Amino acid sequence: DVRSRLDASFVPLRLYTDDLELGDGFHAFQMELTGTPALPTYAVVHPESRAVIAQQSAMMSEEEFIQFLDQATADFRAGR
Repeated sequence: DVRSRLDASFVPLRLYTDDLELGDGFHAFQMELTGTPALPTYAVVHPESRAVIAQQSAMMSEEEFIQFLDQATADFRAGR
């Protein structure tokens, strides 16, 4: 399931781009990282190079999100 995958292989980060104090900075970071203001945007980022390994800007079903996480994990392990 999603939770077990997140716990095993990821460090979740949530950016609140509509936060009154920090939203502008979070929005700028999202734009720099992903190139899109779309919400939701999911990005899997390499922990050392900070390169985006996988990105999706859309609502996903649980199964689609699991596939997204599994593909990102496989790409990371393959060095992509």
